Amino acid sequence: MLGQIHIVMKINEATEFFKNRLIDAEHISEVKLYHRFIRILSSLQRKELSESQVQSIEEKLDSLELKSETSSRKQYLKQRLKEFLKFLKEEFSLISEGYHRSKGVGLGLALGAAFGAATTMGVGIALGLAVGLSIGNKRDKEAEKENRVLA
Repeated sequence: MLGQIHIVMKINEATEFFKNRLIDAEHISEVKLYHRFIRILSSLQRKELSESQVQSIEEKLDSLELKSETSSRKQYLKQRLKEFLKFLKEEFSLISEGYHRSKGVGLGLALGAAFGAATTMGVGIALGLAVGLSIGNKRDKEAEKENRVLA
């Protein structure tokens, strides 16, 4: 008895899937979500990935079940995008544009508020924000030089 052949979703097939979804998009938030998927997938296609890396990515795309029909399609795909980005970061150290900057801002605000409690809140937050933004931008530039940033 022959086993079933399971064909995984290829990166270019996923890109086409989201391009086709754009046609039926009813809300700007859906359009933005589909465009984000398309940019990430296109960025992956431009990267010099090994055959095993491409296979791993395509298996992950398949496991996300992007073509599943759900009552809350946008929410479902937002969760899948988050899961896909986490996978790319953990497996390949690939990050989205501005990743470190957003983390730096959050950390800077938290540290600034703590520092502001001891001094003046406004000054502490401004100082923390500036430091966090600076560190985040520096780390984003390093990641870009290492070709680890997804468009």
